[in-house]
Amino acid sequence: KLQFLYFIERTMALITGEWIDEVYRKIHATLTGDKGEAEENSGNKSPVDENMTLKTCPNPLWSETEYEELGCALWEMKDLLGNNIEYFSGIDTIDMTRVLTLLATEWALLEEGCLSVARAACRHDADPDMPGNGYRSLLSIVLAATYKIIPRLKDCCRQRESLLFNKNVHITDLDDYGRILSLLRKIVQYAVMADSISCRNHLFLPESEAELEKQTIQQFAEYDCSCFYGRRAAFYCDPKIRSALSVIITAMAGYDAGFHSTTENTENSSQQQQQHQDCNQLPEEDDGPSPQPQRPPTEVDTQLKATKDGAKAVMHGVGYWMNPKLRAESLIKRFRSCDVPFAKGFWGLTESAPLAQHTGSIISPWMAVNRDIKIPITDQDILTCFDDGPFGPLLAEAINAPLDQLPSVETRVSAAMDKDLLSEVEIKQFNQILSKRKGICTTVTPLDTPLRELTKLVLKSIDPFPFVDSGLGYVQAQLLQHSNDAQTTQRTPGIIVHFHGGGFVAQSPKSHEVYLRRWTKELGVPIISVDYSLAPEAWFPRAVQECYFVYKWVLANRASLGAGPKGRVILTGDSAGGNLAVGVAIKAIISGIRKPDAVVVSYPVLNVRLAASPSRAMALLDPLLPMGLLECCLKAYTGNRPSSDKSPLMSPLLASDALLKQFPPVRIVASEFDPLLDDSIVFIRKLRSMGNDATIDVAPRMPHGFLNLAYLGGGDDSISAVELVVEHLSRALQGTSSNDDVSIDPPTVLTESGSVTTTNTGWFAP
Repeated sequence: KLQFLYFIERTMALITGEWIDEVYRKIHATLTGDKGEAEENSGNKSPVDENMTLKTCPNPLWSETEYEELGCALWEMKDLLGNNIEYFSGIDTIDMTRVLTLLATEWALLEEGCLSVARAACRHDADPDMPGNGYRSLLSIVLAATYKIIPRLKDCCRQRESLLFNKNVHITDLDDYGRILSLLRKIVQYAVMADSISCRNHLFLPESEAELEKQTIQQFAEYDCSCFYGRRAAFYCDPKIRSALSVIITAMAGYDAGFHSTTENTENSSQQQQQHQDCNQLPEEDDGPSPQPQRPPTEVDTQLKATKDGAKAVMHGVGYWMNPKLRAESLIKRFRSCDVPFAKGFWGLTESAPLAQHTGSIISPWMAVNRDIKIPITDQDILTCFDDGPFGPLLAEAINAPLDQLPSVETRVSAAMDKDLLSEVEIKQFNQILSKRKGICTTVTPLDTPLRELTKLVLKSIDPFPFVDSGLGYVQAQLLQHSNDAQTTQRTPGIIVHFHGGGFVAQSPKSHEVYLRRWTKELGVPIISVDYSLAPEAWFPRAVQECYFVYKWVLANRASLGAGPKGRVILTGDSAGGNLAVGVAIKAIISGIRKPDAVVVSYPVLNVRLAASPSRAMALLDPLLPMGLLECCLKAYTGNRPSSDKSPLMSPLLASDALLKQFPPVRIVASEFDPLLDDSIVFIRKLRSMGNDATIDVAPRMPHGFLNLAYLGGGDDSISAVELVVEHLSRALQGTSSNDDVSIDPPTVLTESGSVTTTNTGWFAP
């Protein structure tokens, strides 16, 4: 009832106030021919008015850079600001004069900083033929903001004496952009400082400036970024992408409202139950029935919860959609106290909500093969694939130690558990090993998330990958194939191993079927997508170990997968999955097995720590990857092992030159407005300095996560960016070189006895 009354209250407020302003904007644009606001909301081709004529920039220094257009736009804005300030100050309009004066003040500080950044931008490109870095992206955002402000200032000049002129609407619009320019000015000032400190040859601050970097990040966290999550959210992106992002952040704010109320109710209920138990606790004995243990949630329970969460997000989202200011305040509050349960819950809606989980099968091509494969973990795999990490030697000892020494292993495992040094998945793995060694029958359960047993079209033939319970758990992967190669003699040119994104804490192959189904149809090859264990239940390096384990399994089973024994193997992934793809390539080089034939990744995170760089500063205004969410995901993946961020398996930017020289061809498709852009630029620069075959393409006006948005209303530009990834995959599959001359381990075989020893090549001290 209260929620319904709140909805009525907001509706009345909109009808009497904000709604009238919106109607005025559209009527005013129609009568005056000013398309500034109309195009912003209707989805024009570009966020920049390509037909706008600018005056010549009076500052000749701008002509010496690649951004003379930005200089012209800034000086055009200055002239318009001066004209309007002179007019409105003469008629004693305090509010309008205040807003215009704020814009003029910010302009004076912004113009000089942007000129310095424009001079530095070209120096930080990965290659002169591949322009793109955080400095360039920042200048693009400033240019987009300038092109939003100029039409409004021109409108003030033309209509300020007209009866149709609504001063309050223009004050609101210009005040929004004034706060946007204020924050952009602070980011530009940081970029100028970073360029001078980093010796002008690196995008991240050097290790000697660790304290300065920490202070900078703390300052970023204190900035008021609400202006980037209201009506102006993602104003710098492609209009159709902007519409999709507006829907997402509105749903996020709505989900947060429901999530917050549910959390409060749960805490209050727990406190009331505890108080009730304390008040009614018997001094001697209790004849009442003993409480029954709670059963684990089933798939039906998960879907019911997802349905309720989705309904709450829609219900609360209606109010946030009509009140962008309230939405911005809610999101900023959430981002400053972001936690993993919220991230898991919201991004998990794409695969647990009844309708959303079938999006891939509804809008994407039909698959002849779409099945889950459970790959059992054996003793040999524990020693060769899971040997990294601080407890790799202890795992090997648990496998090989004589039975009379197992109590000593159990004692050490218990001590590590008491100190909170083991993740939940590692504890489960140790229990499975010790139980198997003692001859105790155990039931194997998934190591990460509950299985999503859905009805699929599976080949009606003998299962080529029967599941044999090893007693040590398994890793699950999803096999997608558009054609049924089991009924033909034709072999595909290779196979693609995919690692999904989700910040290491959320999502699965199911949530990425929207584009994977199209890829397997267009490329004509099978795709194996790994459902690796997620944080915080699994800390680093468990996810990269499981991905490497599946990669080795694919190498040994290419013929059964339809790729042929000499088929090429390509690794791909997006965001966190891109990190895992590069990590698997590094682990293959370290282990001396067959390297992948190519690595094709999209907007990967390659520096897994909360670092400061020009592109990382864009997390202050990014709708999908805000700084608070980025921080909580990275901390969850690191777990209780802060020193693990020094490993190249976690942060490939730290890989040595010796490792980089052995890298296979690398193709990265990054996003212009991605906070992780500088990760890719630095990595490609290092690879190319070693003489490697490595290129990067920066998709213009694209945000982080465009792969999942392209076919959900993201527009032609996002689809073109996805097609660029497909083109790189196609060329990698058609390559002539092969890495099959390197020997690989034979397929694992379950045996009743016999122990295997191995040398730990991990990057951690025992």
